[in-house]
Amino acid sequence: MSSGDINPLALKIFYCAFALTQVTGVTFFGLLVKERSETLTRAPVYFWHPVLATLGLIILQGESFLIYRILRNVRKPVTKIVHSALHFAALACLLVSLFLIFKHRGRFEIPSGTHGRLGLLSAILFVIQYVIAFITFLAPGAAIHLRENCLTVFTEVSGVFSLVSTLLLYALCVGICVGFACFRRRALPQGDGSLSINQS
Repeated sequence: MSSGDINPLALKIFYCAFALTQVTGVTFFGLLVKERSETLTRAPVYFWHPVLATLGLIILQGESFLIYRILRNVRKPVTKIVHSALHFAALACLLVSLFLIFKHRGRFEIPSGTHGRLGLLSAILFVIQYVIAFITFLAPGAAIHLRENCLTVFTEVSGVFSLVSTLLLYALCVGICVGFACFRRRALPQGDGSLSINQS
């Protein structure tokens, strides 16, 4: 990204935000892998299903959005190929994660729990979006006015994604600060006027 057509302050904010996305993405994914690693030998499906679903729908999907910003001065066909490859990888991760969980259950049926239903709905919406985008922008490619309309919708959807991601980032940071025992408040000397509570 060149600074020729962008305010230097805005460019610094962009690079800081981009760096933050990479750090939080790696941190979140690393914490997920670490948290699920105990299930890897006991029940591998409960490791691979959340890891692949998260990798596909959150990490790779987010990176595919960022490609058009971070590679804004690269030739468009190259950017489009990278963007499409990330989406394809996200789709592959998603399909494998669904296959694993349905194979583990031994049957295909609509899940009864909230997690399963929201997950399946997210997967269906992602596949629909992927198919529409593939037909519209890659092969065979729609008429230019249809592409412009679809691009407007996709851009607005990515704006909603950005808002939700910001909220999730905040929740992730709060979770990191609160969730680890090493960050807990240390006990103060007796007689400081506070109540003594073991888990504070």
